[in-house]
Amino acid sequence: MRSVFDKNASKIRKIAIGLFICLLVVSLFNKYGKSLSFQFKIKKSGGGDKNRMRNEWNSFMNFSFSNSSLVSPSYSEIYDTTEYSFHLPELRKLCESVQWKNNDTMFMVTPIPMGTFNARNKLMNAVKLSIASGLHLIMPKLLTRSRKNIIHLHPTGDNEFVSVDYLFDSDHLKSVLSINCPQMVVREPEEVSQHIMWKEPSKIEHQGSTEIFRKAVDKVLEEHPKVSIVHTVGLIYLDVNSDGMNFRTDWWRLVRTRPKMVEMADQVVKSFHNQNFGGIHLRLEKDMINRFHDVLDRYNLTFENYAEWSLQFIEKHHKKGDVIFVATGDQELSERMGNLITKRGFVYASKWIWARRIKGLEDHLLDEGWDAVGLIDYHVMLRSTTFVGLEQSTFSYVVALARELYQTNQLGKTIAPNTLLFGPYPSQYTKTIW
Repeated sequence: MRSVFDKNASKIRKIAIGLFICLLVVSLFNKYGKSLSFQFKIKKSGGGDKNRMRNEWNSFMNFSFSNSSLVSPSYSEIYDTTEYSFHLPELRKLCESVQWKNNDTMFMVTPIPMGTFNARNKLMNAVKLSIASGLHLIMPKLLTRSRKNIIHLHPTGDNEFVSVDYLFDSDHLKSVLSINCPQMVVREPEEVSQHIMWKEPSKIEHQGSTEIFRKAVDKVLEEHPKVSIVHTVGLIYLDVNSDGMNFRTDWWRLVRTRPKMVEMADQVVKSFHNQNFGGIHLRLEKDMINRFHDVLDRYNLTFENYAEWSLQFIEKHHKKGDVIFVATGDQELSERMGNLITKRGFVYASKWIWARRIKGLEDHLLDEGWDAVGLIDYHVMLRSTTFVGLEQSTFSYVVALARELYQTNQLGKTIAPNTLLFGPYPSQYTKTIW
């Protein structure tokens, strides 16, 4: 009869063999489990049933996915409060290389209109132009959409001028600038005397690069030495790759989402109980259709096609019963998509469904404003296993970049693993998105 010791020794041997096999499998996977990516070219067709729907899109569908599911960033990684998140060496180098003007020579931009990530981009550009020119910064104001009609991004009567905190964390922005760019003085508009806010000789029209802008600033100050504020009018577009990928990666940590929206997104993700979930950005609200109907028509991106192609991609990567989160500002559109998701055997989720479970929260979200609430969608999508979006949307494009950044800690490609963007977006514009 075997002793208790012999039996235990046998169990230990089996456990050891099992662990060895597991380690061997992991080692082989890490060595040979390379990411796969491919492109489909879709030929034009005259239409037809659902099986032929994919042939109606005359462009490229960019599929990129890895053998392993995307490692979703944790709450602390997305909203990092460690010392590391406040130190941006590339920003420090830039600030040290600049010849700064005196503290009374300031820079401001005209109020920045929505949407959310257009506003983020213009805010980051404003800081970049201010530093590159050696000017001290007046924090920009944001201009909300009309609550009566989201198509209206410019003053129509019910638009509001709001602080950066409407969407972003201005305390974080100021802290990062004070640590890495102590040469710069940052002021709120309320701190500046109103009678010098719009001094005519200081206006500089639309510019194409920091170097062109810096020369224009120097010319203005040379001709009008008493000017206190230099301000731009019109849109601001800069080549985000001009300073290299290390700078661009650093620059991402400059502007951070308003904490409240990140916390809400965290609660949404927790409600999925740690299971893999897919994300679809349904960017077919009326403002998109109004502005880009020609592009949507050209690529036959009707709701039916957008939904079908999205679900085909989801089915490649998810099993029945997985949660599929729909990001959109249109509740009716979201529920319409939700019906199709449910029919395909998945579980439909949205910020609206989540909010309804908490008394008063749905009304609160509506009060927050269309663009501010979109930040919940953004932070949920950063953690989804898969993501489908529209490359014509700055929101979708930034999500794709962010997913890549959190996986590789470096920007440089145009699409992240497990991500599909319908497009194409004009390459000259994508070069201007941080």
